[in-house]
Amino acid sequence: MSFASKSLWNGEDKKSGSHFASDRANVITLDLKAQGTDAASLIVERLAIGTASDPLPAWLGKRPPVEGAWKMTFSDEFEGAAVDTNKWSYYGENYWDKVSHFTKETTYVKDGMAHLKMMKQRGHHNDDPKRPESDYATGFLESYGKFTQRYGYFEARMKLPTAPGVWPAFWMMPDRGGVNDPQWKRSDTKNGGMEFDIMEHLTRWGVNRFNIALHWDGYDKEHKSIGSTSIYFTPDKDGFVTSGLLWTPGEVVFYCQGQEIGRWKNERIMNVPGHIMFTLPAGGWDNDWLDDSKLPTEFLIDYVRVWQQE
Repeated sequence: MSFASKSLWNGEDKKSGSHFASDRANVITLDLKAQGTDAASLIVERLAIGTASDPLPAWLGKRPPVEGAWKMTFSDEFEGAAVDTNKWSYYGENYWDKVSHFTKETTYVKDGMAHLKMMKQRGHHNDDPKRPESDYATGFLESYGKFTQRYGYFEARMKLPTAPGVWPAFWMMPDRGGVNDPQWKRSDTKNGGMEFDIMEHLTRWGVNRFNIALHWDGYDKEHKSIGSTSIYFTPDKDGFVTSGLLWTPGEVVFYCQGQEIGRWKNERIMNVPGHIMFTLPAGGWDNDWLDDSKLPTEFLIDYVRVWQQE
């Protein structure tokens, strides 16, 4: 029996999608009903819990999930010896925790993958001695100011960390452009902007579960959001998850391992270009705290690929 709902999250029906919280379960009940007798017994020798496994579709990683004329507009296979700074920045502002800093040492390319590492190491933010110091160093990648796109299909293959207290995410933020405007203005989620959380995981939840979400109208009293914290999946044979977002005017569709996992159709869907981000801060809204004995830990990214309709 699966606790993952067969009803996909659709953004309109609050009952749609899965609602079981895997990290909150601590009891398993076995109900034995005897047939034709007053006595019955049950011996349990082994109990295994897992997630249903579906074969990965042939299109995954090769094209978008819908037919049509598409062209690849961005890709990084991380085959080089260093982060491609024509595509990514590994320095930026850390808005998500107050204990970690970005450093070149924790964002690197090795063995055909990007590595975002969280480790206990005191240092200055962005390796700048003029910036504040903190006790943890973490990795960061964003395409802000280097690659933006409005509408299309965005996909990444990733391996998630398991150390307590970390918060890996693959997501997008608005970028309206304007070289003379500050980032907060270019990335404002008001006025047609929106945050897309394509894959957001809190390690306290345990393996094989993540969050999808949309946020808009800022992050203060006017803030609005919608999504699901109970997306369950089976890793591929190498332990990776492939997450994707199909973004078209007035609609977003989320994918995991090539299967649709949710959609929302609404005129408020973002209509300005967005940029890509990978982050690994500490904490999160429902997480444990860092366990130094389990560090360092890494968030791996095998590839990032983006398509747009011609």
